[in-house]
Amino acid sequence: MSQKYRKVFKLCATCEYWAGSRETDIFRLDAIVDSISSKGKCVLEGAYKGLDKSANATCAKWQAWGVMK
Repeated sequence: MSQKYRKVFKLCATCEYWAGSRETDIFRLDAIVDSISSKGKCVLEGAYKGLDKSANATCAKWQAWGVMK
């Protein structure tokens, strides 16, 4: 079952640096992932680079996903 995350929440699913599989709703307000357990690689330079991060994980380096701005 898919999971939606609103763009105002600073989670990996809504972050520019998360390379997991996702899409947006038609209004670009929500990031939609396959399931709550979806994972993707962090592409941010530094400590998290290349690590598998859950869609609902957080970090201090969050940047809004460009397609949701």
